[in-house]
Amino acid sequence: MIQKIRFYAYEISHVFGNEEREIELSLGTIKNDFWGENIYMVSAIVGKNGAGKSSILKYIKDNYSVNHSYDSIGNIIYFSPHLDYRDDYNFDVDPTNISLDNILRRDLEDIIDDEKEPNESGWKLNPKQDLEYLNTSRQMDFLSSNIREKHPVFSKIFEGLKFGIGNIVLRGSDKREISKESFHNTPQQFREVISKILEKSEAELDDWSSIRVRENKRLINQHEINAYIFKRNLIISFLSIVVSVMERHNDYLSEGVLDIDDSQDAIDLLRKFVKNAKVHPQGHSSKEAKNVFIPQVLELFEFIYAIVDEIKDKDLISNKSFSTKYKNLEKIKDLQKEISNHLAINYYNRRIKINNFLGIQSTDRKLSSGENALLNFYSVLYELIQKIDLENIQKEYILLLDEADLGYHPEWKKRFVNSIVKSLPLFFNFSNFQSKIQIIFTTHDPLTLSDIPRQNVLFLDKNDEEQTIISEQNIETFGANVNELLADSFFISDGLMGDFAKEKIQDLVSFLTFDVESSDEDQPIGAWDEDSAQQLIELVGEQVIQQRLKSLFDIKFNISEKEALQSKINELQQKLKELNEKDSVR
Repeated sequence: MIQKIRFYAYEISHVFGNEEREIELSLGTIKNDFWGENIYMVSAIVGKNGAGKSSILKYIKDNYSVNHSYDSIGNIIYFSPHLDYRDDYNFDVDPTNISLDNILRRDLEDIIDDEKEPNESGWKLNPKQDLEYLNTSRQMDFLSSNIREKHPVFSKIFEGLKFGIGNIVLRGSDKREISKESFHNTPQQFREVISKILEKSEAELDDWSSIRVRENKRLINQHEINAYIFKRNLIISFLSIVVSVMERHNDYLSEGVLDIDDSQDAIDLLRKFVKNAKVHPQGHSSKEAKNVFIPQVLELFEFIYAIVDEIKDKDLISNKSFSTKYKNLEKIKDLQKEISNHLAINYYNRRIKINNFLGIQSTDRKLSSGENALLNFYSVLYELIQKIDLENIQKEYILLLDEADLGYHPEWKKRFVNSIVKSLPLFFNFSNFQSKIQIIFTTHDPLTLSDIPRQNVLFLDKNDEEQTIISEQNIETFGANVNELLADSFFISDGLMGDFAKEKIQDLVSFLTFDVESSDEDQPIGAWDEDSAQQLIELVGEQVIQQRLKSLFDIKFNISEKEALQSKINELQQKLKELNEKDSVR
């Protein structure tokens, strides 16, 4: 674990200068039992913009990591919600860097450059939507995990968020114009079958009205119509991916000819194709033929058919998506993974990236930015932990959280420290060992900082040469009033009022106290008059400032004390009248 950081200024020269002087940073003295079970210490680094908070975290990441390499999981994990577009193109993605930059780079590498089928509105799906599906799949992995379900702390962390229902969305390739003439590498004997299944699917989609049921001129089976359409679109989506894979390259000959029975519907034709499609390498005998598909394909289709047939609410299923429980989403996700892996290896004898024809969304509603930020933090951490080899578990882990509270609602910022000290050790409770953790985070928010004792807060400031220095200010933080923390000049140098309001009020004060007759023509006063001055005074929320402005206003416009009192009486009488009217309505 780390209690002090020592380095020479030139090692972080853009922050501390290019000198050879040694710098020592203390991360605190309050440790162990104070923070709870399995936590060594929690420290905060705060400072003015550009003081080097993030640079210090990255220095720790690069210089204090145990077993740090790009093919193993080290003991220092860095998280940042910022999208800075920072990258090091000389190395592979660092697995313990779970910043948004690194997660985005990795996800983009997993997206195949292949045009997707349009959504229900006819718009082409784009890489941003691919990223969304990858992210929501990661979220669902965490939300459906044992760690989230078994520990009550997560119910408190995600209080107000309703999970348990997610969406399946069709994600096939844009292959709507597949025909016998468009094939190039797809095995010869498969082409007619695939074309026939697609033709059947399209014909049945056009014939959806045949299953429509009306009662007193009212449609009563919209959910069944939606399920009927979804099943056909599912077939098209799946076959588009299959053809996309086959068309890339083909070293195989097809085995046998599949008979086509025009009396069968698209669903039955697909079953027949999946059961009987075989390939064998060129130059090899038919005895070496291999099935193109594994049994999980039909298992997946039958499972989805059963789910959509049970849906009675038309709002839970549409032409290209449906909502279902996490338990079902997990099974669908696992089956699709098996199918894609087998299809890639079966056709190429090497692992290639294949588009998923089903996308997964972790919730049936859009999350707010704050909800997404909170969920993403835990999701990417959970994903990383799953990759740690049991033989490579470290006794101690250090988590570097670079403004992880960014974008949180103030209520969540109040909970931030309490949440992480109670939840993060649970991620490092492995089957054979419980690791201890240290947390070092940066923040700009006094709500978060008020949970950290002053001894564990590193204050960074800047000198006149714009070099970073360690501030000697003695600011009490733990349990401190947030307003008092904000009022300290370390955070805000000239008051707690916004600059726009401050300038407006200062300009009004100048107007109210300025003697026009003896004035300088260049006096910088806005275009004020009695009405505009009175309007601004009524808008001011701070009562002391408002009363002072009223006094200046009375003097400026020669309003006598009697007139001022009468005006106040009239104001109070009007408020009393409004209250009486409200009471009479009740």
